[in-house]
Amino acid sequence: MSPPEKTATFVKAIDGYRGNARLYRLYDGQYVVAEIVGGRLPGSNLWLSDEDGHTEYWSIDDPMVECLTHEELLESAGYKVTD
Repeated sequence: MSPPEKTATFVKAIDGYRGNARLYRLYDGQYVVAEIVGGRLPGSNLWLSDEDGHTEYWSIDDPMVECLTHEELLESAGYKVTD
């Protein structure tokens, strides 16, 4: 049996972050917030979260090099984005 496909499904947009943040549900039932930050200090982060979008104090990976979209950020972390 092959392992399940690593998917991330969009749940909702999230307010209260420095950048543009969206909540996603992962294939294993966990939640993450994907944050894209533009402007003078661009960057992106993928934060562990609960189902309401409240994040932990650390990201699940090192800050990534300027991903321009949420989909690009999740795909660079190994997830296939679904609706």
